[in-house]
Amino acid sequence: EAPIVILPDTTRQASRPSQSSIVPLTLDDSSSDELGQNPSETSPLAIWAIPPAKTLETTKAARAAMAEREQRESDRLLYVAMTRARDELHVCGIAPARETAIEGTWYALIRDAVEPLASDAVSATGFPVQRLASDRSSTSEPERETFAPPADPQPADEQPPEWIRTRPPDETPRVIPLAPSKLAPLETDSFGDPVADAKPEPADTALSAAPSPSPKRLADNRRFLRGTLTHALLQHLPGAPSDRWDDAAQAFVDVQARDLSPAVRRSIVDETLSVLQTPEFADVFGPGSRAEVQIVAEIASPMRGRQPLQINGHIDRLCVRDHDVLIVDFKTNRPPPLTPDTVPDAYLLQLAAYRLAVQNIWPNHDVQAALVWTDGPRLMMIDADRLQAAEQRLWSPAPPTLDLGVAHS
Repeated sequence: EAPIVILPDTTRQASRPSQSSIVPLTLDDSSSDELGQNPSETSPLAIWAIPPAKTLETTKAARAAMAEREQRESDRLLYVAMTRARDELHVCGIAPARETAIEGTWYALIRDAVEPLASDAVSATGFPVQRLASDRSSTSEPERETFAPPADPQPADEQPPEWIRTRPPDETPRVIPLAPSKLAPLETDSFGDPVADAKPEPADTALSAAPSPSPKRLADNRRFLRGTLTHALLQHLPGAPSDRWDDAAQAFVDVQARDLSPAVRRSIVDETLSVLQTPEFADVFGPGSRAEVQIVAEIASPMRGRQPLQINGHIDRLCVRDHDVLIVDFKTNRPPPLTPDTVPDAYLLQLAAYRLAVQNIWPNHDVQAALVWTDGPRLMMIDADRLQAAEQRLWSPAPPTLDLGVAHS
């Protein structure tokens, strides 16, 4: 599934194997019993449909059955293509010289179904299009009236049980909610760059989601823009040829960050390329690595009677090697911490939570964790003792509150 799906070439007639000279025979009920196949299956025999054989009824029936199978398979492929779109589906094609040449294509099939419901519109490039849109709203069904069977009458001299007048106790949550990949970034300057001296929000006595940000804070897109763009570039550029990185990155930030000045946009590109071109990061972006790895896990507590820990997030980069696994998280703090001692606690808790989940997936590997500070750039390995201490805090009776925000840092 993807937010936008484009079907770019739907006006071309698909190749038709049923029109070839070799046509597999279609079994009838009598011959299928002998070969042990279903009547709908093709036999191991085929007809070489040279001109004298084309007019035979057997040839016509075999070709018709083959064409029907092709059409069913084409319809299945079209269904899969159309249902991958989550938000928008664009159906395109090159107009043939003859209008009738479109008939029988995917374009014609979609057009005939959509035209009665679509409206005329103009695309962003000025071309006339047909648009079918929905506001994604629906009305709920009215509640159905239910009738409970009448209760047995209670004798006048019988008192109701005491628990009827007692408020039930609050239920204890089954798991501790945690989504480390959504930790809110630090405060940012006027250019959208995180600053290192921001003060963290005070901690509560329970690990829980923070209140929703204010509308003003949500509207300040530049708080997260640099981190979001850098993460996107680090995710997608390694899959492209290295000689195209600069042009592709510049084109991307120019479109996605029009509100930022050209100098700031260029600095995002330069910073990203410096990370990708650093030899120290070869394994992080190498063939054995994976980007934006979704991790969902429920880890049983090592202490009796404690709740399990639920982890739901994305690992920026995961590198699986012969004997170890490296978890990498990208940070755009400016300036970055110089030593692991000055790394914010939230980042250590995040890596410790990921490490717990990954260790269960690869129990025979040594799981390591690191932070990549894009301002530098620099790879900072987090030692096992520090991660172990952060892990103990996750299991503590009163763990610290994690600010579950909405963007990358």
